[in-house]
Amino acid sequence: MAESRPGVWTTCRLTRPPDPDARARLELASGCPENGPPDILASPGYDAFVETLRGGAASFLISVATALAIIALVLPLFLNPVWVAFEQGRSEATAWTGFSEPQLRTVTDAILTDLVLGPPDFDVALDSRPILNERERSHMRDVRDVFVGFFAIAAMTVIAAAVVAFRRRRAGGAGRSTSAWAAVRNGAAGLIVALALVGTVSLVAFDALFEIFHQLFFPGGTYTFDPSTERLVQLFPFQFWQETAVAVGVVAAVVAALIAFVAHGRARARARATAMAPNDSLSGRPVPGRPAPEVGESGESGEIGEIGEIGR
Repeated sequence: MAESRPGVWTTCRLTRPPDPDARARLELASGCPENGPPDILASPGYDAFVETLRGGAASFLISVATALAIIALVLPLFLNPVWVAFEQGRSEATAWTGFSEPQLRTVTDAILTDLVLGPPDFDVALDSRPILNERERSHMRDVRDVFVGFFAIAAMTVIAAAVVAFRRRRAGGAGRSTSAWAAVRNGAAGLIVALALVGTVSLVAFDALFEIFHQLFFPGGTYTFDPSTERLVQLFPFQFWQETAVAVGVVAAVVAALIAFVAHGRARARARATAMAPNDSLSGRPVPGRPAPEVGESGESGEIGEIGEIGR
């Protein structure tokens, strides 16, 4: 896209001087045909508006992808036997279930394996007796579907954001690279704010948040269980989920803070590099995508010379 200086084209549309001879010389120097796109596309304000929209959408996508990537990175850290055993010990799962510690580990590890690796049968048994009933197994399959869906959405969003950032970097140079790093920083910072708000509310209303979460992602009536008779809530008591949620939030906030710090530094470095870089359009060096202007007898390019002549 060409610059919109007086007497020069915008989107291959000349801001035509009244003198036909001067107009013809400008068309010849610029390589633009006399008939260009509609006048609305010749407006620098229109071009800036479109670029602002595209840049805003790209930055928003990169910010969302950053937040989703952080959550997707942190969640698997807590889907491992070490953490689960630690939290089951704190929430007294052996007392709830009546299992010995080896039995508890056998049952829990089998459920985790089905959840993370599949297949999602959740048919673990002790002494040939199934641990979970059909409602509990169905809920665990729903849980796995939610996990798979989240990681798929996070992966697609990150890939899309990476493609957008790469293409904008190639099209716009260091300036757009700066905006990409700023979007990463904003996404990480936004996640920290969101986690702080949710954490504050959970201090006084974790039960309500837990219920809202299940209402959003699971069919009604499929996620309520009786802790006196059903094993799923005995294996993973309420305290287990409360403390695990806090741990996930804290670790995610720490990771987000580190990413925001690094991205802020990269954005500032890119901004400094952009500010110190010479302006090719004013230095006389060819600009990619624009034909090199001819040099007149005065030593100035034909484009600049024509502008000067028009101005006179």
